[in-house]
Amino acid sequence: MLKKIGKKLGFKNEECFEVTIINHLKELFGLELLARQLRLQGEICDLLTINSSRQAYILELKNVEDRYVVQQLTRYYYYLSSEKPFSQSVDYTQDIRLVAIQPQFHKHNFIDRCYSKLHIDFYEFSISEADGSIILNIKNMDDDQNTFAILSGQTSRSESKAQSNLEVLEYDQDQEKRLKAEESLRLILGVRYASKLGLKSLQLSDSEQKNYQKSRGVKYFKLS
Repeated sequence: MLKKIGKKLGFKNEECFEVTIINHLKELFGLELLARQLRLQGEICDLLTINSSRQAYILELKNVEDRYVVQQLTRYYYYLSSEKPFSQSVDYTQDIRLVAIQPQFHKHNFIDRCYSKLHIDFYEFSISEADGSIILNIKNMDDDQNTFAILSGQTSRSESKAQSNLEVLEYDQDQEKRLKAEESLRLILGVRYASKLGLKSLQLSDSEQKNYQKSRGVKYFKLS
């Protein structure tokens, strides 16, 4: 399931992202799924996969930027190489490959990876619309190679959204709550040393005073 804020498309949550990657694992990465949400000594690995030569790939999916993903993948590597699950399917004589997929990477991610002894691949993802189709774009951050998967298509404007395997949300509920909170803050605002702002003090009613507990040195002011 997708969400749409303004003109930008994204996954509603990490679970939706995970399901989408699983459904398109072969065409995007040439991999086969062995386990999802695999528990390794208290840690939970998103996806354990293998390629055609039985080499293990650990995929960690992030719906937002995460500057600690290299450390997380390092722990997964240690636990997987120690426990060796699915040994009948995985050739553990080959190196375990680590893959991080995020909408964007922080500069700390590249610094951490630079000094890591492990092989870690970075992929950025984005979602776009073209000719009535929703497309997942995957970009390899090392060679700028792009792969893509078509998530849903639409043959005509009259086609029902229910026929699509993905529902596009026109707004984000969390963002809507934030907007309401910001609107409330425009009405009454606690400001220290507010005389410098040229605002006039506002006398609160008894009920308002209960909702807005004053602290020492704080006055309330009405914004125009």
